[in-house]
Order: sequence, then C-alpha cells, then structure tokens
Amino acid sequence: MSNYIKKYNTGNIMVDLPHNSYIHELPLLSFSDFRNSVNISLVFNHKLKQDNNNMFNINNGYKLNIQKRIVMDSDNNPNKFIDSNGKQVLLIKNYNTLDQSTPFNGVYTFDDESKRVLRSISTGYEIEYEDLSREEYNLNGYITKSFDKYQDTYLSYFYNRNNYLSTVSYNNKTVYFGYFANQLNYIEYGNTETTLEYSTNKVTINHYTGVTFESILSDNNYEIKAIGDVTYSKRCLLSTYEIRLESKVENNIIDSKSPTIITFPKEI
Repeated sequence: MSNYIKKYNTGNIMVDLPHNSYIHELPLLSFSDFRNSVNISLVFNHKLKQDNNNMFNINNGYKLNIQKRIVMDSDNNPNKFIDSNGKQVLLIKNYNTLDQSTPFNGVYTFDDESKRVLRSISTGYEIEYEDLSREEYNLNGYITKSFDKYQDTYLSYFYNRNNYLSTVSYNNKTVYFGYFANQLNYIEYGNTETTLEYSTNKVTINHYTGVTFESILSDNNYEIKAIGDVTYSKRCLLSTYEIRLESKVENNIIDSKSPTIITFPKEI
C-alpha cells in the first residue's frame, strides 16, 4: 500500500494566512546520496495566481520549489523575496541606528520570523539562514548556488539566454529543464522525463512513473488528480471565510478527516 500511495502522491495543500489563500506542492523528482537529498516539486500558489505572476515561466501561479527570487524595486534594489513555496516576503533595509541617520549598510532583514539575512556581495547577493546554510543570487535576483551549513555547494543553477532555468546540478548529477512557447515543457533526469502540457485553467503533468497528474483551477477552487489504474484526487474549495479540503479515490472519501474545513478570522 505504501508504494501505491507514493506513486499516486498528489502532495499537500496548505493554507496560506493571512491571505485567505492556499498553496499546493506536488512532488516530481527526488534523489540523494550520503550527504544530502534533492527534492523537486511543482508548486501552485493561489496568491501568485491572483497577482497574474508567471515569472518562473510555467503558468500563472506556478513555480518549482527550487526556484527562488529576489524581486527588485524601480531603483533596482532588493524589495521582496519569493521563497520555495511562492510566498512573498518584504525585505527591510538595515541601518546601524534606529533613526536611520547612518548610511545603509548593505544588509536586509526579512519581514517575517525566519531570522534570514540578505547581504550585498560582489557578484550580487547572499542570503544566510539561521542554520548557517546560505544561497547566492546574481545581480538580477536569480539564485545561482546554494550551500549547506558546512559550506559545501549543495545546488548550482544555470540559465539560458532568456534567463529561464535550464539545469540544476548536484554532485555530478544534473536535472535538465526545457521550454516551449515560454513555458516549462519537460524535466529530464537520468533516463526519466516528465512533461507538462497547458490548457485553459489546467496543467497536465505526464510523470515518468506513468501517472498523469492534472492540476485544475476553476474560479478560486483547485483540484489535483493522479490518474492511472485508479484516480486519486484532492480538492480545495475556497470561499470568503473558509477553505474546504477533500481527499478521494475514485468518488470515495478515503481520509477519515475529510472534508477538513478551515475558517479564516473575519478581520483578516
């Protein structure tokens, strides 16, 4: 049964407060060695969709979890950060005095509780995490390298001439990304290939395991289906003050806690 669940894994749908929104993460690819593991997932962020945001060249609201971005303001200074699940966090300039009477020192803090720090470096920017792992970004805000807490290179990112993510490398292992009509078309790793197709309000993922996933958006409602010998699905129904989550195999509810209803505070 565990292999069945893994093969048909439709991922997790998470509530995104305070936006009265939700995030879905669909696992696509995973590999590891004795040092680290690499996990690549397709993320749908309802807030990014509302913003008509397709800066990651997949579809409005979609990104890969490994794609992160520093977004610049009109003066080409860091303004906000888009993290692995598509959440946007404001960046705050750091000064040596509270009244900001001293010059800006090139350090930004994050407007959340993560304790991350962003610094200007000669090649662009660096983000340091609480566990001392870090990431490097170029002057355009694109992530180029990530390092684990021992300062060993974890992932290296490369982009094509259009600044689309083309490869990610880890310890002599490489994942390739291809595009058609400015949208992610395939992901290759070793002898495996996962392809993506697009239609109105739907992204179809033909996974290398033989399972077809359909990511479907209808108004504010969202459904993810895993289609193979059977159909496994999760649905997210969004209204003004609540989210309703359901899990099914065929038309049968399989989760004893399904549906789950999450109510938003009305003052948000």
